[in-house]
Amino acid sequence: MGKHREIFPFRPELVGHEEEKIILGKKSGRDSILYALEKLNLPIPSPEKVDEILSKVKRLGEEKKGPVTDDEFIKIVEETV
Repeated sequence: MGKHREIFPFRPELVGHEEEKIILGKKSGRDSILYALEKLNLPIPSPEKVDEILSKVKRLGEEKKGPVTDDEFIKIVEETV
């Protein structure tokens, strides 16, 4: 639930909802990229590399007209870092 845990009085899965999920794509921001890196246990790169990853995620989301999968995101990170 990342650093925004304080907005939830309790975890969504405790009341029958799915775990919080961030969708990566053309409208993603830096916080989404950092959250995905943390969730997938990937190293946090320099701010410049995060911006480069963000640019590639947005481009891919636009090209495929849909969300970027975890596997696609991992590939982008590996190619960038």
